[in-house]
Amino acid sequence: MRQVMRIFIALIAFGPAMAGIAVADQKFPSRPITLIVPFSAGGAVDIVGRLVGEQLSKALGQSVIVENVTGAGGTIAATRAAKAAPDGYTILIGNLGTQVASVGNYKNLPYDPRADFASIIVVANAPEVLLVNKDSPFKSLRDFVAYSKSTDRPVTIGHAGVGSISHLTYLLFRKLSKISCSRGLSWRPRGRQRRDRRAG
Repeated sequence: MRQVMRIFIALIAFGPAMAGIAVADQKFPSRPITLIVPFSAGGAVDIVGRLVGEQLSKALGQSVIVENVTGAGGTIAATRAAKAAPDGYTILIGNLGTQVASVGNYKNLPYDPRADFASIIVVANAPEVLLVNKDSPFKSLRDFVAYSKSTDRPVTIGHAGVGSISHLTYLLFRKLSKISCSRGLSWRPRGRQRRDRRAG
């Protein structure tokens, strides 16, 4: 099973007054731009955000400050971006978690992904893959599923946090594979997840 997480840049919705921002403010950007990344440093979204920020800075001739705002599957970051001044100086690196899955995950989501944001461009597609330690006995997905069904010991599958795309992918995988004795474990930051996975 292969799920793809789309990563894109979203500007907070500008409304009619912002349609002519380039005309109204010929000096834009006249100060640093904040690029909000909804996950901790070192993960895929963070790496993409920093690469995008670097290129934006070169293209605009202005500093782009990457700010990692973590928690609640990225919705804390998205909320912060949605409530920022609609002046073009706040950009969110969004993904399916912040802009799609969040609608179903949170009853009282403090922002509207459709009304509060305007998508600019898709900058990356990141596959969700299942990885195990290279010294484990599993050589295929079939091996992993068979073992999970044959043992009473819970199989731990790491994800990026409740409500994240990797968490939803885990839940879908558990349902489709009919694995009953498995547990999802939220690892933050991502760097620790990689170290723990290599250690077995």
